[in-house]
Amino acid sequence: MKKNDCQKVRSGKKWLLLWLLLFLPFWGLAQSNSASLTWNTQVGCIEYGSEVEDPKDPREPGNGVVFESLPPGQACQKVCEGSTVVYSVQGNNIAQVTWSAAGGNITSSSNSSATVQWGAHGSASLQITVTYADNTQQTSTLCLQKINRPNANFKLALGQEPQVCVNTQVYFDNLSDDNGGSAIVHYEWAVQGPGIDEIFSTAYEPSYTFTQAGTYTVFLTVTNSCNCKSQVYKMDIEVESAPPIDITCKSVVCEGSTEKYIANNVCGGDWNVVGGTIVNQNGNIIEVLWDQVDPADGFGYVMYKSECGCSAWTTV
Repeated sequence: MKKNDCQKVRSGKKWLLLWLLLFLPFWGLAQSNSASLTWNTQVGCIEYGSEVEDPKDPREPGNGVVFESLPPGQACQKVCEGSTVVYSVQGNNIAQVTWSAAGGNITSSSNSSATVQWGAHGSASLQITVTYADNTQQTSTLCLQKINRPNANFKLALGQEPQVCVNTQVYFDNLSDDNGGSAIVHYEWAVQGPGIDEIFSTAYEPSYTFTQAGTYTVFLTVTNSCNCKSQVYKMDIEVESAPPIDITCKSVVCEGSTEKYIANNVCGGDWNVVGGTIVNQNGNIIEVLWDQVDPADGFGYVMYKSECGCSAWTTV
């Protein structure tokens, strides 16, 4: 072998040794046991009117943590009661993952993820045990706080039954409550029926006019300041094909005044007044003294039900 060839071989061995010294430690480090936990949803509560812009507890985990950052005293992750959350584990050399939930039910699980259906409000926890390829184990527990979700509820205004005449403006009374949790900050009203499927309002107490006969379903979902949504409350409303009775009246009256109302109807019917007193009646004509107007909203209502037309009340 020539001298130069010998030097090349020695030089190659030096480079191999240098590569092993430099990169082997990093290769071993990259293959060390590790695991991290992530989840697809959580909530944070906003306190309106406070000076705190970020309502999130700085100790509260974000949407993912490594196992070593879940020590005792870690602030609890917030979830809505009744919500479904998917938790995932990723890392190196993971051979098996076992899951255990307190305060909820694990509906499905694998070595990489678990789906948990959380129960009623209160404390909860998720324990994860990871077994690595070298048979070592690591167990960590995620603390959780299940936030109260609000209750959605409503009825038709003025005690009206869910049966109305076509082209009648229907008013809703909102009976939703916070269920002991944070304040309700959002309302979503939707309607489904013949030829319609839409969100029609985000107001507290909206109204809606049904322009076609048929059976409709009105839905209400409310959301609190922790971004927890209620279960959907719904009501079926039957809309008759007969039009409402036309009532001739003034649109604006003064409290304490006496006003005349005429039902333009070919047959008789029944009258009902909210916020006033019927002081005179002659067939389809009444006079109302507005002496009991609710000071909270300043509204009064006159209702008429025909004996031969639409069987539902017409309200003005």
